[in-house]
Amino acid sequence: MRKPLVQAIINLILPGLSYLLLKKRVTFGWLILISSIAWYATMFVEPQNSTLFVAATPLGNLLVGIGVLSAAIALSYDAYVLAKEDASSTN
Repeated sequence: MRKPLVQAIINLILPGLSYLLLKKRVTFGWLILISSIAWYATMFVEPQNSTLFVAATPLGNLLVGIGVLSAAIALSYDAYVLAKEDASSTN
């Protein structure tokens, strides 16, 4: 059994990783992890004087786009799965 607090801390540092470690909502976990990595990578490729959440280079824009899109897909996928589980439990 995995300790919930440890999993929460892992997910706080690198969002999505706990889903993969727990083997629960794996697709959601991968999408959130990709999103997190893209956001973190943006911090290293963008000039220090660029504003937060707005990229100053084409690579930065691509990474921000990947981050936002994969997070949106992950959240949509998770909502779909939860609704599907809810629908099957009420039948």
